[in-house]
Amino acid sequence: MTPGAGEPPAPADPGARRPYDPNQPDPRAHVEPQNPITPTEATPQGTRPFVVYEPGMAPGYPHFGGATAVPENASGFPAGFGSHVATPLTDRPPPPRAPAPDPLAGGIAAITAHDPDFSLPAFQNDAERTFFIVQSAWMQRKPDLSHQVMAEGLWQQHKMQIEAMIANHETDVMRDLAVASVTPMAAGADPQQDWITIRITAGCADYEVDDRTGKTIAGDRQFQEWAEDWTFNRLPTAKSGKPAALTECPNCGAPLSTDIAGICSYCHQPVLGTDQGWRVARIARLS
Repeated sequence: MTPGAGEPPAPADPGARRPYDPNQPDPRAHVEPQNPITPTEATPQGTRPFVVYEPGMAPGYPHFGGATAVPENASGFPAGFGSHVATPLTDRPPPPRAPAPDPLAGGIAAITAHDPDFSLPAFQNDAERTFFIVQSAWMQRKPDLSHQVMAEGLWQQHKMQIEAMIANHETDVMRDLAVASVTPMAAGADPQQDWITIRITAGCADYEVDDRTGKTIAGDRQFQEWAEDWTFNRLPTAKSGKPAALTECPNCGAPLSTDIAGICSYCHQPVLGTDQGWRVARIARLS
């Protein structure tokens, strides 16, 4: 008798290989999911999966299975993912910026620190007088009149322009010249210089005439207003003089007699109340 004939077959060895049967499914091809099947929802385009979040889970970590189902958006993230959510940190208004330092007050304080007698109102008066001296020299085509109140570099430019006008037989007329305001804008002091910028608002009818014919060749005879920034500087070692009532011209000694520009009637030189060393170094037209 063949061994084992008539006996019940021995239990199959679970580790033994079975013959391949193409009509039988491979049991290893199907693995049960560890989590429930992802739920779906019906949409006009078909069905789409839900991403499930459990309460208490950190956003961004999907979990298939749980109590709350959140539909996905087109990017594959939960609907609303990435939208702005107000929080005390992100929506807190930025702290107010510190006010910018005053460009005038700080500079004046630096100047008076080494020149206690400096007076801004007195400086403004001298700045206005300097303005008229420079304009008078321009209209009279006499650059020497403004040499005392202008820095050398600027005065050389001024002189060359006047000489060009003389060569071209041009005279600049500033009829009814008047100053509306003299406003300090900025100031400063450093080891090289003290400086102050003054905004002068003035007006006149400004035009040029041919000195041979008297005909207007440029400009406008209508009164117009304009503004310029005049920057004055001086050596940091200069000191302010005490204002004093002048009775005679400090240049020629004649009894004091000046025109509106502060020009002596005798020597035709500018007369300033006090010479504090200030010279106009830059003129910038604003309008």
